[in-house]
Order: sequence, then C-alpha cells, then structure tokens
Amino acid sequence: MRLEFLPFNYSRTLYHKMHNLRQETHTVDAYTEEFYQLLSRTDLHESDEQLISRYVGGLQITFEDVLNLLSPTSIYEAHQRALALEKQFNRPSLALPFPFVARQIASNPATETLASSSRPTPSPGPPRGTSPHPPPAPPDTTQRGQFPPAFPPAHGPCFPAGRLGTACPSALGRVLLMAC
Repeated sequence: MRLEFLPFNYSRTLYHKMHNLRQETHTVDAYTEEFYQLLSRTDLHESDEQLISRYVGGLQITFEDVLNLLSPTSIYEAHQRALALEKQFNRPSLALPFPFVARQIASNPATETLASSSRPTPSPGPPRGTSPHPPPAPPDTTQRGQFPPAFPPAHGPCFPAGRLGTACPSALGRVLLMAC
C-alpha cells in the first residue's frame, strides 16, 4: 500500500529532512513536534545518546551550547531545559542587546545634541605645579553620536604606554585602571 500512495523517494526525503532539521526561527515546541514526527516516520535505529545529540544539535546555537554543558540524559529533559532557556531569552530585559540600546541612545535627539554640543569638563584637581602629572586633555567627541570615554588615557612615569596601571603613588587612594 505504501508503494501506491507515497512518492518513490519518500524514505530518502524523510531521512534528509531528519538530518537537516534545525530550529531556526521556530519555537522549541514546534521544533520538538517536527523532530518527533520525523523520528516516528523514519526507521532510525539510533541509541538514546545519538538521538539526544541529534535533537540538541538542531536547536539554536545558544540553546545548543547551554544544553551541551548541562548534558541531558533524555530528549524529554533536553526539551524541558530548552523550554526554560527559551522563556529566559524571551524576557524583555534579555531581548534587547547592548548595541541596540546604544543605537537608540545615540539616535535620540536629546542625547545627540547633548553629546555633540557639550564637552565634559575635567575634574578639578590640585593646583598646577603640585601634581607630578599634567592634567589630561579633554576627550575629543568630533563624530556625531559618539560619547567620550569614561577615563582618558593617562601616560607618564606611573603609567607607561602599553601597561595596565593600577595605582599612582601621587594619587593618594585613587585607583585608575587603563589598557593602552
């Protein structure tokens, strides 16, 4: 009966679909349902470890990495943990990556005019002549949407170029971390 109603390469097509099954933009539930449908239609004789590996390998790369660290012992366990990961990744706080937020801040007219029109003033320090280091020059913010660095680079006898400075003997309790 199968020969009359199914295409001649039906089993090969199912094996191909099973081998190339990926979650991509589908939910974990939709991917799992498709995985079980293909598993029941094909006559795969794989061990549980191989099936778990096939299931986890088809998930999104972030889910796959986390599940490989957790070493699930069944497809059911991998599915439940993938659902928990999907729920965590769909939270609003994790859904907005930092570059997206930075672009929103940079494209906001209020912060754009603030960033392009005002320059930060150097913090008041000891009078000239009392510090062994000259005060740092204010950072340049010539390009639109760029913000000045939090700490300007400091080079001198305490912080030579290319080293990580942790404390200056003349800073008296202040600590400056920098990488050049």
